[in-house]
Amino acid sequence: MYPNPASSVVTVNLTTQTRLNVKDFYGRVVKSLSLAEGENVVSIGDLSNGMYIFEFENGQVEIFMKQ
Repeated sequence: MYPNPASSVVTVNLTTQTRLNVKDFYGRVVKSLSLAEGENVVSIGDLSNGMYIFEFENGQVEIFMKQ
C-alpha cells in the first residue's frame, strides 16, 4: 500500500480478490470496496484528513494517514 501519507489516492497490490473496509479512527466504516487481484487504486480524496485503517477480508490491517 502506497503512498503513506496520501492525499487523493492509495495504491494497493493484492495477490487475490478481496473486500476492503476503510475505517476511521473511531472504528466506523467510511468506505467499503471490492478489490481485484493485482494493482488497485483506491480514491481517498473524499475523506477528511486524519488516520484511517484499511481492514481486508483476510484479517490484514494497514494504517495510513490522509493529508
